Amino acid sequence: MYTIPVVWQMMGTVVVAADSLEDAIADALDDGTALPTNGSYVEGSSEVDEIVYNGYTGTGSGEDDLADYNQNEAADYCNE
Repeated sequence: MYTIPVVWQMMGTVVVAADSLEDAIADALDDGTALPTNGSYVEGSSEVDEIVYNGYTGTGSGEDDLADYNQNEAADYCNE
């Protein structure tokens, strides 16, 4: 069994209050803005997460170590 890190894109909309289109876009992209609840998968966007996969050193004893690495890497990324 293999654990492969994958990434994909979603598309949705968010409603923001702003004084201009530029401000609305900035607010929509702000990390504090909630992700869309009406998101849908962008067809064909799935791919191997090369950054995570290539960062795996293989120092453990098998595929479970890659899963552990992925979880730790994801937690580190989310905490940045």
